[in-house]
Amino acid sequence: MTVPPSALLLDFDGTLADTLPAMRCAYDRFLATYGKVGSDAEFNRLNGPPLAEIITSLKGAYSLSPSPEDLRVTYEACIDAEVADCAPSGGAKELLWCADAYGIPCAIVTSNRKERVLAWLKAHAADGLVHAVIAEGGYQAGKPDPEPYLLAAEKLGCAATDCIAIEDSPQGAHAARAAGCRTFLLGTQAMDGITLVQGLNDVIPALAPRGWPVE
Repeated sequence: MTVPPSALLLDFDGTLADTLPAMRCAYDRFLATYGKVGSDAEFNRLNGPPLAEIITSLKGAYSLSPSPEDLRVTYEACIDAEVADCAPSGGAKELLWCADAYGIPCAIVTSNRKERVLAWLKAHAADGLVHAVIAEGGYQAGKPDPEPYLLAAEKLGCAATDCIAIEDSPQGAHAARAAGCRTFLLGTQAMDGITLVQGLNDVIPALAPRGWPVE
């Protein structure tokens, strides 16, 4: 990309916010409520899709008898108990500050609840640096479908192909890439057409207009 992006699109859990350990605790707490024990493989597979899809998957996998609605209430309570005090990921504030300095609008693209994300942003004085939140209930098909990223770009008034997206899960990275975003993935799992990075600070140079110093 020879020009800076028109917008920065960020996943929330495990990307902007260091919530992945908390989400794992919420997953374990939820299953323990029903006397069940999960696995790393299952948790990783369910990292990204909307909660409704996660509930459907777990209900079937563990033959859970409560209704999907009751299971959701229980899972939401588990998440609330674990996520509230999660810190920003390393480099998160620096990334948002640089995007703001360069005049690049930011949106969060997440399967989490909008109210939870907005409360977290406010608690960390980052609400003024994020211009839109595309969250659960705001789209028909969740990640790995590209719809959430297409909606985020539209909300910010630009084409997804002119955006940079950052994700921490293969499902999310696939969604961003399918939407046409230049996609960065935190981690070590190589994916075609996606740039692996070790931290959010590694993406800052991609935001800088040519001739501007990198913060």
